[in-house]
Amino acid sequence: SSRCSTAAHCSLSRRATTSSRGWCGMTHTAGTCVAGRCRAAPCRRWRGAVTELADWMAPDWHDAIAWCTRLADLAAVQHWARGDADAAWLADDETLRSLDAAAAKASPARASALDIAWRTLLRDAHGEPAALASQWLAAWRALLPDGAGRHTIEQTLVPLLHRHAQGFAAPQSIDGWGQRRALQARLVALWRRHPVEPVAVFAYLALQAIEFERLRAEVIGRAAFAHRVLHA
Repeated sequence: SSRCSTAAHCSLSRRATTSSRGWCGMTHTAGTCVAGRCRAAPCRRWRGAVTELADWMAPDWHDAIAWCTRLADLAAVQHWARGDADAAWLADDETLRSLDAAAAKASPARASALDIAWRTLLRDAHGEPAALASQWLAAWRALLPDGAGRHTIEQTLVPLLHRHAQGFAAPQSIDGWGQRRALQARLVALWRRHPVEPVAVFAYLALQAIEFERLRAEVIGRAAFAHRVLHA
């Protein structure tokens, strides 16, 4: 289906208007967070939120949405692919603890599309760690079902994210959070233009990914600087 289910649309609307205070998934007592825990707790929340949203959608959209759970792991996978798998903070996340085993294990005969995509991503990461984001994107686009919903995503969301990535990587880019705020405004506009189409789900997830990144930075800052105020 190229339309969001009623339940998914209601879920998106409710989530888009609720506070993000619970994103961190951990208390912010000064001195209690180490780098691994600061990363692992928000990642667990992200995976759970994406998985729940995928379950609300029509079955043909499930895998493309569920693949977004891996976004939270890309930086760590890149770190691992460069040969730093023994970093202590990787052990704080159950998904990352099994990277070596997941990369080496052959996919079973009846492996899901998500399982195949994940193992392929891990194997390819070793050959070209810097290309991990583009490899993730290629796998995501392969998981999108055909139809009008896919066309809207390809014509609106993909170019928007591509332009943001190009601008963010430009040498003259000095206001990273300013660029993120500009992207947020465009994503909100896109979500409002297509509220009952699948592109709305991915626009919402992109908005949540920006918030996830901001809160993770705040939590790590809190761990490093005990007297810093955490902005919710």
